[in-house]
Amino acid sequence: MPHWVKTTPSAIVLALIVVACVLVAPRFIDANNEDAAASTALTNALATAISVNGAAVQVFETAVTASDDAVEGFASAIVPTPTATPPSTATAMPTVTSTPTLTSTPTATLTPTATLTPTVTPTPTATPTPTVTSTPTITPTPTATFTPEELELATLVKAPEHMVYAWWDWDFSNFDRNRDSALDEITVDIEIHNDIALTGRNGIYLMTCFGDVDGTGYYFGLQTDVYEPGAGGRGKGLIFSRWKTRDLRNARIPRDGWMQSSGHEGDFIGVRRSYDWTKGEYRVRIGQDGADDSVGRWFGVWITDISTDVETWIGSLRFPPTMGRPPMIGPRCYNTVEVYGWPIAAKDIPYWKVTLGPPKGDDEEAIVTEAGFSPFTGGFRNTRFDYNEDGAIVYEVGLDFIPDYGQ
Repeated sequence: MPHWVKTTPSAIVLALIVVACVLVAPRFIDANNEDAAASTALTNALATAISVNGAAVQVFETAVTASDDAVEGFASAIVPTPTATPPSTATAMPTVTSTPTLTSTPTATLTPTATLTPTVTPTPTATPTPTVTSTPTITPTPTATFTPEELELATLVKAPEHMVYAWWDWDFSNFDRNRDSALDEITVDIEIHNDIALTGRNGIYLMTCFGDVDGTGYYFGLQTDVYEPGAGGRGKGLIFSRWKTRDLRNARIPRDGWMQSSGHEGDFIGVRRSYDWTKGEYRVRIGQDGADDSVGRWFGVWITDISTDVETWIGSLRFPPTMGRPPMIGPRCYNTVEVYGWPIAAKDIPYWKVTLGPPKGDDEEAIVTEAGFSPFTGGFRNTRFDYNEDGAIVYEVGLDFIPDYGQ
């Protein structure tokens, strides 16, 4: 900065006066052209004043310069190692222009990384909740609620099976009873306490009597579904069969009956007839049917409805002699309630109650020598048998529980 800038106020005032004179003088001169000499004299005087003032200014400036030198000398004494660049440090303020580095705020454009929020879409993985549908596997719990008895009743059992049975005898202790105590006929009284129906895959057979004629086995009784070859089940009826032959010339039937010859239970032939038995009392009888012939003796089976006293012939079979005399019925009878057909669960057997009186052989009653249930498989324990005051046996099958036979 020039030293004259540091002049005193008096110098500045003097300078302003000179300037005013310069500006006003011409006008004054113009106004007073008449006295040019006076104007010239004034100008010269003003120039002299200015010159004098200039000398004074120089003297003042010299003093100021000396003052500056003194100040600088004092400063040198106070600061031995001047950083000489106070101006440069002042100019360092431009480094404030480094604020443009604030333009790094564009790095705030990292906010696009906020677009990572779409990765939050993995929430759809929450859809595994449908795996909760695996709860149906809990359905096996119903099986856990089954008692051992319920499981037994629900188990399929192979048929045929004799659910309850009894053996009857007229001369039990005699090994030769067929020779010594042979019979001409046997009758069995039956009371059916409730009607049942079981057809199709299975049937119920009330085997009224199983025995022999001089060693040739036979049985007869009532069925819920009597089979006819080539036709299938015919519904309720009665059957009568014998073994050791397939020759149907040894069978004869009523007009509405039919025959059967088979080997599925050993060679046998049989006669069958439809009969709509139901709740009530009946009598079933086996006895001689007509005169003997050269081949043997005919035995027939009949059923009588006690309420109507109507007797119905089922059919007849011929038996050969084997003991040197005409064939006779052995003094032993077995009866049972049998389920036949496909395997079946005990719980699917319909409830049925029937009473069989003591078989009578030539009007003499037999006695029970053995009774039980399910001898082949043991799978039908939901049965019961008992005896009434007349000595008859009462059968019950299809119970919804298993009786305690230990009592």
